[in-house]
Amino acid sequence: CVIIFFTTWCGSCHAEFKSIERAVFNGAADGIDFIAVTDEPIQKLQNYLGVYGYDDITFLQSEKSVSTYDIRSFPTVYIYNDKGKLLYSKVGAIEWEDRAFISTLDNK
Repeated sequence: CVIIFFTTWCGSCHAEFKSIERAVFNGAADGIDFIAVTDEPIQKLQNYLGVYGYDDITFLQSEKSVSTYDIRSFPTVYIYNDKGKLLYSKVGAIEWEDRAFISTLDNK
């Protein structure tokens, strides 16, 4: 499971979401669940999704400020295995079409 903290105004977040969509389309991200979380108002999130869609990502609006989770930069990415163990975290976008990167996660 991948959790991405983002904002609708973040260019790097938008680029990462496009990368996820391409990776899912070409099979590089098979079996990975992507969840994107923002603390922006729900209307702003809905407007963003109305423009961009992103069908392969689940978007959630946090009622708490993301700073509560110590998020200070966007995107901030956490990757967990199916047992809930944190495998990887990064501040900044990930290139999801990089099969070598994804295969390193399989070995953790």
